[in-house]
Amino acid sequence: MSTNGAVWFVWATVVAAIAPLANPYGWRLYAHLFRYLTDSELLSRIGEFQSFDFHTAGAGQIIATVILGIAGGTLALLRGRYEHFLLAMLVSVLALRSARVLPLAALLLLPVANGAIRATFELPWRGYAERLRALDREWRGYAVAPFALLAAFGLLRLLPVGFPPEDFPVAAWPHVPEDARLFAPDKFGGYLIYRSNGTRKVFFDGRSDFYGVEFLKQYSRMVQVRPGWREYWESYHFSHALMPPDFPLVPALEQIGWRPVYQDGAAILLARGGT
Repeated sequence: MSTNGAVWFVWATVVAAIAPLANPYGWRLYAHLFRYLTDSELLSRIGEFQSFDFHTAGAGQIIATVILGIAGGTLALLRGRYEHFLLAMLVSVLALRSARVLPLAALLLLPVANGAIRATFELPWRGYAERLRALDREWRGYAVAPFALLAAFGLLRLLPVGFPPEDFPVAAWPHVPEDARLFAPDKFGGYLIYRSNGTRKVFFDGRSDFYGVEFLKQYSRMVQVRPGWREYWESYHFSHALMPPDFPLVPALEQIGWRPVYQDGAAILLARGGT
């Protein structure tokens, strides 16, 4: 890496470290993140910090991204771009260890892989790409802007936008009473916040760092219907519960008198009906 390149990386690191301090909490934001990311007991209970299940449907694209990232890092090493190699290996290891790093892998590794592959092989469209770059330099990118806007507009019209109804309580939402004291798991909690524009208070949502280890322990005990779950459940005085239909808690609540109010393939809404 050249001296100019090293200086650029140093300045980028300094700016990236200092810029987040411009927030209402100052350095305490870093302290909060440090405590959160070093709390192994907390992270062990959060699925997105576990390794991604590469056997799930649609995992092929993620597998291809990781493979391309590792391949790009290897080619970068062969070309003497040691900083790209180290970045690719670091992010690849983190992505294999934690599903939460996979989006970061796509953002960082694919550009590295693209540059390394293009520089290593004489691809048949390389001359065409160089001509496009020359045109872009001449027009300063303005010529591409209309095409990019048209493509974005077309994609928004063609592709479905919003929460997939097969995974979130999209159809169940109108059936939830406004005054309900509602239980919902973290995945549904985030959707409820979005759907209500932040006006509905939820029991749990995906911001697990705000809830703490003890809450997650009790939450796990409750949703897995382990001994002592009902005492914890009753302490919250829920009037309704919104869950996926295959949640272990669903038959347990029905056994103690809760009744279904609405159900589809993505969610079931139960109402308190007994003791």
